[in-house]
Amino acid sequence: MPSKNVFLAHLAQQRTGEVLEVAQSVDVIPCPPGEVSRIGLQPCFLALTDFFNHTRGKNLASDVPTIQELVLKVLRISALVKQKKAAPPESAELTINDCFSVPCLNGASCQALEIGFLCVCQPGYAGIYCEIEIDECESYPCQNGGSCQDEINAYKCFCTPGYSGEHCEVDVDDCLFEPCFNGATCFDRINGFYCKCSIGFVGPLCQYNIDECISNPCQNDGFCVDMIANYSCDCMLGFEGRNCEINIDDCASSPCKNNATCVDDVMVFKCECLAGYNGTLCEIDINECLPEPCMNGATCVDKIAGFKCLCPPSYMELSSDFLLHFPSSGILDFVQLDYLPRELSEVTVCFWMLTIDKIHYGTPISYATDDADNLLTLTDYSG
Repeated sequence: MPSKNVFLAHLAQQRTGEVLEVAQSVDVIPCPPGEVSRIGLQPCFLALTDFFNHTRGKNLASDVPTIQELVLKVLRISALVKQKKAAPPESAELTINDCFSVPCLNGASCQALEIGFLCVCQPGYAGIYCEIEIDECESYPCQNGGSCQDEINAYKCFCTPGYSGEHCEVDVDDCLFEPCFNGATCFDRINGFYCKCSIGFVGPLCQYNIDECISNPCQNDGFCVDMIANYSCDCMLGFEGRNCEINIDDCASSPCKNNATCVDDVMVFKCECLAGYNGTLCEIDINECLPEPCMNGATCVDKIAGFKCLCPPSYMELSSDFLLHFPSSGILDFVQLDYLPRELSEVTVCFWMLTIDKIHYGTPISYATDDADNLLTLTDYSG
């Protein structure tokens, strides 16, 4: 194996025939197909597709020069050196700069080495010749389903709806601008939000007030007033209650007088009077002394559901068909002569009496004063 991959050509000038002779101490290894160097010998580098040298139409990757061509090339270079130098050295070493062929691509800078060259790539490129554009999207930097667009030494993320940020790492807060109405609570979602409505509201944004009157809760023609999560009823006269379901008791204040019965109705009441009274509230005591039922100058005294005649002194007259009936022994049935002006000195009584009681006796007439009882007693002893 050769100890070094350098093509050395020692040029010696012979006095006879002015012929240049190549004195070689040579280790010559040509570049294999697909690789190139400036002189076609190793060290070699991978050739780029369609990369041509300064000789038009000559592909360095396939048209590798022969040993003879290389020797002639060296001889021509040596002749040029001889013309420029008056006294060339006895031996000369040919130094070749591989950067002359501008092998580096995409704005890369070329640095010549002792053997070969080095391409210093611009950011975003790689490879021996900086021929490879680095795919910054290969590491999948975009998150949450974002798509990556590769650029020179950069990349750009196109986020799916609902995300933002350089790497689509930020979940967009869709509640940021408070889209919900009427005190609703906003919950953020991916590319959206959800409104949890307060009581009494509906709709995607809780923008609608629920109509609690739609079920017609008010009774008895009451008017329903919708409120937030509530309602109220304006009742017709005579009704009350949340839903106007209660008929107001117009008898609650006991408007009827004289023990009359109160009958409640809608917004009104009726008093059913006892005998002897009339009026809306039974407040009027009917005057049974109208029109003057008492005769012979007697004074009429009005009573409840009746009257009483106060006869003139010492005179009392009953109708001819008056019948005082005693169903049993006792003093429950009687006719009393009231308001005598003074004590009587004599009493005249005229009457017929029929009795069928064979056991008891009765007292048809009796006269008494405040001081004495039974001052005059007419007794029937037919029993």
